[in-house]
Amino acid sequence: MTAERLEHLDRVRQESMDFYGFGPRAMRRLKVCAHCGAMSPSCEWFCRQCGKRLPRDTLFQLYKSRHKSCPTCETVVAASYHYCPQCGTVLERLGEALAEGGEE
Repeated sequence: MTAERLEHLDRVRQESMDFYGFGPRAMRRLKVCAHCGAMSPSCEWFCRQCGKRLPRDTLFQLYKSRHKSCPTCETVVAASYHYCPQCGTVLERLGEALAEGGEE
């Protein structure tokens, strides 16, 4: 497959995710109310459903804080990945990170 074709397929995939409200870009535009669970735009400070204050973090930031991600492009990856599939950055190995912070 040519590079042009791959770029086209990636663009179509991204447009589809945006249209249906999936993926990192959609998650960056949303916050979840900790009180009632309602979704709100990331620019909002108070929940439209219950009126409680919304968290500062977007849905993507919350998701990213609970998973391994690339420090360069912020792509969320599986814990076993050694390279970012999006940008190619070498990722810290999970075992090395545990050894540094855990018991020997």
